[in-house]
Amino acid sequence: MPSFFFFRQGGLDTDSEDFPGLVSVAAYLKQLSAQEHERKPTDAEGFLRELDAVPWSEVMAAWLVAQEGPLPALVLCSDDMKVQFGIGGIFQEQLHYYQCSFSRELKKGWFSKETQNLSFEIHAREDVAGLVRQFVQGDYDALSDEARRIGQNVLA
Repeated sequence: MPSFFFFRQGGLDTDSEDFPGLVSVAAYLKQLSAQEHERKPTDAEGFLRELDAVPWSEVMAAWLVAQEGPLPALVLCSDDMKVQFGIGGIFQEQLHYYQCSFSRELKKGWFSKETQNLSFEIHAREDVAGLVRQFVQGDYDALSDEARRIGQNVLA
């Protein structure tokens, strides 16, 4: 079972036997370097359907046993790969929330760049849906502001 699942804004790269329509990091990077992608339209509603379809309890139980790699997540990526929004479901026993990460590369001046990283928890599914819609619309400033406002345990 892959430890990371990737979606790309504007298209979905697929290569997973365990979860058709999802791709592992290694397979994704291999596809990206070869520039051979099977692309399918990915919009906010499609991404949210896939998020709901992942058996998060099973995925997290398997991850807790092996604890290899980062937490499992679905990750939206901008076309230029400079902005990512990852969402994983933590649904174990009394824990019921979404672990999210937001990362983007910001240009600072002519020759320098800065990376903004946020990690936070979201406890309401409708809040996750709102953030996904902002990402798909390319409204990254609003997503960042909203994540800081509604997120819990925010790390920047």
